[in-house]
Amino acid sequence: MLYAGIDIGSNAVRLLICESRNQKRSDLLKKILFVRVPVRLGEDLNDGGKISNEKRTKLKHTLSAFSNLLLAYDVKCYRACATASLRLASNGNSISKYISQNCNIEIEIISGKKEAELIHSIHHPQIMKSSRTYLCMDVGGGSTELTLIRDQQILALESFPVGTLYLRHKTINIEIKNQIKNWILENCGDNLRIQLIGTGGNINCVAKLLGKKIQQAISKEEIEGLMIDLSSLKLKQRMETYQLREDRADVILPALNLYLMVMGFSNATKIFVPKTGLADGIIYSMLK
Repeated sequence: MLYAGIDIGSNAVRLLICESRNQKRSDLLKKILFVRVPVRLGEDLNDGGKISNEKRTKLKHTLSAFSNLLLAYDVKCYRACATASLRLASNGNSISKYISQNCNIEIEIISGKKEAELIHSIHHPQIMKSSRTYLCMDVGGGSTELTLIRDQQILALESFPVGTLYLRHKTINIEIKNQIKNWILENCGDNLRIQLIGTGGNINCVAKLLGKKIQQAISKEEIEGLMIDLSSLKLKQRMETYQLREDRADVILPALNLYLMVMGFSNATKIFVPKTGLADGIIYSMLK
């Protein structure tokens, strides 16, 4: 049976189709198709909080194509979740209805906390040991989610309204920075056994640039070194030197800044990368 997860994010819209060979075993999922389109809905939110007609049309074209792919692959179960951009946009609900009428896809606008729950509904037994506490971090275009997990159970989670699209041209707001710091100190305390796990497109890209395999750790020093190298290059040079798309090359530095900030607050020395994201979590949630 085929399942599909659609992640309507602030930077990109993603379609993931997986085959389940045993509906009681989520670890037997096989990825069939993955498509990513850089719609960049979050760009408009910096200019008044309303998604433009141009972006709405681009989203319609993208989801119409996804709808056709669902039919072509004979997908019986799908779920489409929209995150920060539609959540924060003043016309988010009207765009959701417009898509439903024109693309035959029902959009569910989810909260930041629900987003974190879905992302971390996937357990990684190869990484997560029962005796340890884990701080999971997902950096998106419009928001950053932090989740504290122990014994495969979520102890605390929070979504912070700061993402890489906003940070391309501005520094992080000191108030939000303090909120992140205080949340980590309050929930993690002086726990020296915390391990950091990163999910989503940005950290997956970092792992690829550093030649890391799935579930392999990235050290703080490696992130700092990559940041120094990327900071010395202009946008087009980054794209050419590291073979990056423009929509990744312009947000990778803000993402690295956020990783280093959280690593500093939590005293983490490395970050593990299972190479999963919201679309994976959506499919796992349907299996559950």
